[in-house]
Amino acid sequence: MHKFKLYNKNHSPQPLASAEVALKISSAQSYFGKNHPLLLPFEKRSKIPKLSVVKGYSNFADIKINEPAYRAAFNDGNIGIRNGCPKARIITIDANTPEAAVMLRKKNLWLADTLTVNSPHGFHFHMRWHTKSEMPFVERLFNESGHEIGELRGQCALTLIPPSIHPDGGEYSFTNVTEPLEIGWGDIVLPDGWAFEPAYCSKALEV
Repeated sequence: MHKFKLYNKNHSPQPLASAEVALKISSAQSYFGKNHPLLLPFEKRSKIPKLSVVKGYSNFADIKINEPAYRAAFNDGNIGIRNGCPKARIITIDANTPEAAVMLRKKNLWLADTLTVNSPHGFHFHMRWHTKSEMPFVERLFNESGHEIGELRGQCALTLIPPSIHPDGGEYSFTNVTEPLEIGWGDIVLPDGWAFEPAYCSKALEV
């Protein structure tokens, strides 16, 4: 595996991104926008970001997606987004099962009109949080029986996007290709007995 020296301009040669990476990044930007720092490189078939790369920057805002060494970090690995990025303001509702997704869609018909990803176990609904609303952190989602069936991912959260491969081997794919809808708390309706509960927010990636 390459050892990246992202801010040492005297270090050469630097690894280069493949044509496949260029396509992966441009595709993600077409769906989520070009606001940075939004796209992050992950380890192969993993939900773990390449911290050695990301930590090379003193702040997320310093990340330059077009910097060759940073783009090269997307070689041979997954790709994901940083939820709650101040400029992009992307939040994600993760439904852990198809059944949970069906229940959410029945109560929130607008979910049919937002960017959606089929994950190996359920669905990810991607939205853009309303600029007048306070950006949420991470909220765990429980059904009427008290079982955790998903979560709302805001600040502090990361989400894999296509064409990433789940650790279990399944592939993420887009099922509804459209712009993320702009929403706020008032737009989310939960089925009877369901509830959000605040989750622990890790500061590990807030460099």
